Amino acid sequence: MFSKIARSMGRQTVLRTSMRCFGADLNQAAKNLSNALSAEIEHEDERLKSEPEVSERNNLFEQSGWKVTQSLASTRIVLTKKVDDTKVSITFDAKANESSEEEGEEGSEDNNEQGFDFSVFINRGKARQLLVDCYGLNGQTEIINVSVLDNAIAEKAFEDRSSIYSKNVYEGPSFETLDEKLQEKIHAYLQSLGIDERLVAEIELKGYEHEGDLYVGWLKNFKELLK
Repeated sequence: MFSKIARSMGRQTVLRTSMRCFGADLNQAAKNLSNALSAEIEHEDERLKSEPEVSERNNLFEQSGWKVTQSLASTRIVLTKKVDDTKVSITFDAKANESSEEEGEEGSEDNNEQGFDFSVFINRGKARQLLVDCYGLNGQTEIINVSVLDNAIAEKAFEDRSSIYSKNVYEGPSFETLDEKLQEKIHAYLQSLGIDERLVAEIELKGYEHEGDLYVGWLKNFKELLK
């Protein structure tokens, strides 16, 4: 009987000791992780301070009449501008810089170039709007298709681009199937609204910038959870 009690007490002592060790290990692991997060936050802050082009980019948008709307609660970025009687809105998402460290190798640079999608909403105060889906890379714009949408559908598409898929909306023909002269005129129309090579290049960089801001916010929120 005594030996059973002794063994039971021994197991309880080992269990309490193990729990204290596990608790100490957990606290130390959390502290180490918090320190690593702090170091990464500091690194990102220093990197952002060394990039003056961020403020230059915002000045460019402002000087060109574009209003930038973004939030750390969303990956989405919106540019809006009024050109005469036409309201132009451009929507796109934050974009991670996924360039490879091996870009210097033969042929790798072209393989690692990744563009981005963006949508242009053109509202002239009529019953319908234009939605132009585009792909940008190095300042160049490839138009995917042009949709003519009722305002109600366009407004929903502005909030959620995928919403029109569930409504069986005709999104227009594939752009590349259009007559070349018509393609050129559509490109020229976008350029007349300020959607030119320089803007598209800056939009891509803005996507990288916002992703960096989101990353820092993620680091800080992660660290806050460990306190």
